Amino acid sequence: MNDIVTINKSNYAEMAKIMGTAKSGSSDNKRIPMLPRLRIFNQPVKGQAEVGGRMANVELIEAGSFRLEVPSDTGNPTYLYSKTAKIRPFLTRLMLRRWVPFKNPKPGESKGTFHKTIMSDTLDIDLKDNTGNFNCGKPSGYIQDFNALPKNMQELLRLIKRVRVIFGTVELLEPVMNDDGTELEVKSYPFIWEIENKDAFKTFNAAFNDLADKNRLPIDHYISMDLTSNSLPNGNVFFTPNVSIDYDNVIEVKDEDHTTLNHFWEWVQMHNNDINNKWEAAVAEQKEKQVSEEDMNLVEDFVDVDVEEVA
Repeated sequence: MNDIVTINKSNYAEMAKIMGTAKSGSSDNKRIPMLPRLRIFNQPVKGQAEVGGRMANVELIEAGSFRLEVPSDTGNPTYLYSKTAKIRPFLTRLMLRRWVPFKNPKPGESKGTFHKTIMSDTLDIDLKDNTGNFNCGKPSGYIQDFNALPKNMQELLRLIKRVRVIFGTVELLEPVMNDDGTELEVKSYPFIWEIENKDAFKTFNAAFNDLADKNRLPIDHYISMDLTSNSLPNGNVFFTPNVSIDYDNVIEVKDEDHTTLNHFWEWVQMHNNDINNKWEAAVAEQKEKQVSEEDMNLVEDFVDVDVEEVA
């Protein structure tokens, strides 16, 4: 947790490993700090505006925007929206995640929870998750014949998402608006982006592989992004990113970049420590329950023997 990471561009292999883009084959319980969260927002932002002298319900921001959720000390985040954005990745990791809905949640209560693994630079190994299992229930190794699996396992695998997690700095490009439609000043923010959409996942896999093929670190270049709309059979629309890496310009590493990278690195370590602690607690609870069941069976055996002797 106290290791200091220094950006050493003369050692590509070491830095690519730290930043999560190296090609490969196959603590302390601290509170994880809040980071601004980047995502693609598929829905329009609705509100009221004056139309013809009257207040009417309108779309303040149309569907399909990059949205940055900026946390605040008051607990009320600020939401920023833009059609285009530019990111400078410092660090990327991979994990598995599954949404598990609760049965009959009451109004105001959480509707479910995430089962999620530690973050790693590869998905080719078994990853501990926060339920005391591995891979959120996904079997180890490559699945050659999905259709040969039992139906319940097929359904489970459909629910488990591969997640590409990107840490870096983002600049939402003009016009930038908040959720009441007001335009805001452009500025750069640190961010975390958890990408689980299959198309977006593949897009960024290709981008980071291209960086690795050129022996470039993700911190060296800006990645510009806009959005493409996609239609579903039911008429709904979702948006996926188009990315372009600016290879013509190499970003100079400044002193503050070392601090930023260390903050992201520590964030990953805190996340993994938290998952590992929950894994160990869940495993201990499972063992305790197993021992209790064995003890109960032993007691029942004694009772059976006593009854037979009395008879």
